[in-house]
Amino acid sequence: MNFDWGKVKVVEVTPSLARKSTEPFAIVSLADAARVAKATKSARMFVWIWIVHQAKRRKSEWVTVSKGSLVRYGIDKRVKATALAELEEAGLIAVKREPGKATVVKLI
Repeated sequence: MNFDWGKVKVVEVTPSLARKSTEPFAIVSLADAARVAKATKSARMFVWIWIVHQAKRRKSEWVTVSKGSLVRYGIDKRVKATALAELEEAGLIAVKREPGKATVVKLI
């Protein structure tokens, strides 16, 4: 049996992305974001960046924000609490607080 190459149609194919986004985005290391947050006195915004990073990394809209989770980036518990309250008030996150347990937040 001979193959008829004349009937073959060549189609240009480009790699498809798993998710195509029409919105621009930035890729930045958390360490760099933490340094910028400190330099610009915007540590509360870093808390949101960290939450988004964790949600994407875990493929979940729920993120556990433990006591020490942000300390390595220079975010103390006071800044974390203020940021969570402001983000919640702005309608960007929902917060679950239970005594004796780590705070859990949901991206909205």
